[in-house]
Amino acid sequence: MLAAVVTAGVAYLRWTQLVPMLVVWIFVWLMVLALLLVNFQDQAFTAVERAAYVYEAWFGGDPEDLLGPPPEAAADPGTTDPPPAADPANSGDGALHFDDGDISSWLWRYWALLSLAGWILGGLRTLVFGPREPWRLGAKLKVAAGVAALASAGMFASWLWGSETFNGGPLGWVALFLGVPLLAWLVSVWSLSVAHLLDRFADAAGRSLDQAPGYQIGEDQARS
Repeated sequence: MLAAVVTAGVAYLRWTQLVPMLVVWIFVWLMVLALLLVNFQDQAFTAVERAAYVYEAWFGGDPEDLLGPPPEAAADPGTTDPPPAADPANSGDGALHFDDGDISSWLWRYWALLSLAGWILGGLRTLVFGPREPWRLGAKLKVAAGVAALASAGMFASWLWGSETFNGGPLGWVALFLGVPLLAWLVSVWSLSVAHLLDRFADAAGRSLDQAPGYQIGEDQARS
């Protein structure tokens, strides 16, 4: 029983290290998608329209369900929106005020919740599909480097062939398009390395502690 508890705790600590990496990569790819959408908006809108009419042809729906109603149909002069509810964080001068304690508590809370969600999903995946062979650390870092290179290529494509003008010197944009994916990769190096060390610690702890029913499930979750 003790071995299962230790292994489950290490698995949760592992997710606390993986969550920052996932958040950083989500931010990077939202940035890439925003650049691509703005700089290739004509192609993007054409693709959305085609997808809407394909949806209509296949499923019998109305393209306006995806594209939205026309502006004149969306506006209803006979109704008015109610005034917004009072926000307790609003001091009355029209601005929201947060202190360092509010921000730090918010970050810690959501970091813990996201780690818990990842830990639970990892355990469910192991229970449903069984354990999988863990990747080597070097292979994980190579995959992260490939994702970083792909993100950088998307940024450069928006800059070189996009329809919008990027103000400022080219060196600044080159540094941004190389630096942001590189920073995400460095965060991945840290997260994956710490997770790898925690995996090894879980293996060592499992071998040294008494075996108990359910131990194998906890060990598989730590490896997943």
